[in-house]
Amino acid sequence: MDNAKLSETARAFPMTDIWMDSFVLEEQRYGMAHGCVGITTSPTHMDNLLHQEYDAQKGRIAQIAAEHPQASVEEVLWLWTYEVARARAKAWLPYFEKSGGHQGRFSIQVNVHNYRSGPAMLAQALEIHAIAPNMQVKIPSTQAGIWAMEEASAAGVSVMATLCYSVSQAEAAAEAVERGLARRAAQGLPTEDMNPVCAVLLDMQDQFQQGYCQKHDIVVDPDCFCYGGVAVAKKVYALYQQKQYRTRMLVAYYGSHLHWSEFIGGDLIMTIPYRWQLRFNASDVPVAAGIDRPVAPRIVEQLCTRVPPYRLAYEQGAMQPADFDSFGPVVRTLLRFGSQYEDALCLVRGIMLPDPLA
Repeated sequence: MDNAKLSETARAFPMTDIWMDSFVLEEQRYGMAHGCVGITTSPTHMDNLLHQEYDAQKGRIAQIAAEHPQASVEEVLWLWTYEVARARAKAWLPYFEKSGGHQGRFSIQVNVHNYRSGPAMLAQALEIHAIAPNMQVKIPSTQAGIWAMEEASAAGVSVMATLCYSVSQAEAAAEAVERGLARRAAQGLPTEDMNPVCAVLLDMQDQFQQGYCQKHDIVVDPDCFCYGGVAVAKKVYALYQQKQYRTRMLVAYYGSHLHWSEFIGGDLIMTIPYRWQLRFNASDVPVAAGIDRPVAPRIVEQLCTRVPPYRLAYEQGAMQPADFDSFGPVVRTLLRFGSQYEDALCLVRGIMLPDPLA
């Protein structure tokens, strides 16, 4: 029997699904061997995959460019991404088929450059959905993204709301999915095998609030920066349970064992990067239910009263969709994802245009 901590979590708490947050083949295989039942990727993972598997992939990228002589660098990157996803999603099909579509998912995020264009995100969501039966499409929780989530859900796409840092965004995403599913059902189309998910990003929340406090000379207890993201996610979880949304919460972006141990036992998904899976599996943290453990009220009170962006994240209805694109953690993530996506484009361009003097 596999005695790794994450395998133990999967056995003891089968309602808590663990996914691997990686595009890299060997990391996905590790996850499959240690209790994982799905895959998430993002623009950062496209870049990481190219760096880690560059020698293995560069020849195929050059072939794709030759096969599509009028394709742009960006088009070649996506043709290659779809091809890799199609091949790697096959390994997860047994989980998908056994669970009726709720496990075994392989997620791809739409082009980060299109975060303001609902039609562009919707068009790409339909492309990704068509890659394989078990695809999940990640759409950012921007104003345009909320619109795209409803339209994609109505079209039968299993969406994953991402770049979600607030109760307001999580609620808007779940409501958009509900509207899309209702429209689909009204047409007599199936929804039972769909798997809507909302990813609440944890450590980026904590990093942003800590950076905000440093910039504005605000003092709070240091453990506020360990539990702030946890508190938002637990409030989203309670809201989803109360309203019985079809959308399931997923927690992502890890910075400590709290981002695993505080959510054990919940009817939710954890998508954990490879390096954190290694750390958790080698740790002595006990595998015990943590989802019902409340965050200390003093932490939430300090953050909500002293750190204005955190109040926007934590309080239900504090933001409207028009506010999402300018919310600090969303902006920071778009900047980071955009930078790493552009680095991937540079690598592909270098393959298509090898330097003759190198």
